Amino acid sequence: MSEKFGGPLIKTNRGNKLYAKTQKQEDLVDTIVNNQITICHGPAGTGKTFVTTVMAVGALLEGIVDKIVITRPAVQAGEDLGFLPGDIDAKLNPYLKPIYDILELIYPKPSKEHTFHSSGKKKTKIPKTESKQTSTELPDWSDKIEIVPFAFMRGRTFHNSFIIADECQNATKEQLRMIMTRIGMNSKMVIDGDVKQTDIHNNGLKFLIKKLEQKPINDISIIEFSKSDIVKNKIINDIEGLFESDHYKDNPDIISNH
Repeated sequence: MSEKFGGPLIKTNRGNKLYAKTQKQEDLVDTIVNNQITICHGPAGTGKTFVTTVMAVGALLEGIVDKIVITRPAVQAGEDLGFLPGDIDAKLNPYLKPIYDILELIYPKPSKEHTFHSSGKKKTKIPKTESKQTSTELPDWSDKIEIVPFAFMRGRTFHNSFIIADECQNATKEQLRMIMTRIGMNSKMVIDGDVKQTDIHNNGLKFLIKKLEQKPINDISIIEFSKSDIVKNKIINDIEGLFESDHYKDNPDIISNH
């Protein structure tokens, strides 16, 4: 059995309790609780997005927030939304599938097809999942979880919301400034990413971390994960180390140990 840190974070749709798996995950929980904005960065496999999404769902279930807002830059491996087929929902689905997977694990299994709002247009569909689970289901998800592309965040303010800005190593300085100023009253925001896996050169996440270390702001906190915090298949640790030295050499302006 893996070590458990702190109390249970939430129950899955099968009734199993989820705990933080590492001390750093427990630190992330405390940081989110005690700050309006949390900057979380580190390698893949450390549970950054998972813990953040669990915290967001917990806040929604407990009535601490009225909705969850999920956003991320649509830049990955040289692609952007304009090159993907379909409408905005079809374009966003591949980028947001990791978060959908987490939501499906936590939420009671739907008895019919669920939908999420996507930027005020028609709703993003989540395929029906067959299950014998008979736990009490949540009210309609569609008004409680909103998927918003970075491009559609401008001009909006989110009150009583838990905002997740995922994969922000691919956000520019200008985009992160815009995203951070969308936070309204009684809201929390978590910005996460891995500056070592950016697909752009104008790395806003790296810039933001450096600036906050030079000039801290009250109620904004930074938490950094390392390879030792990886909780997925341990071979990920070796793979990260295999590529890391070349990545530093090939991208001297992108990578920083702060």
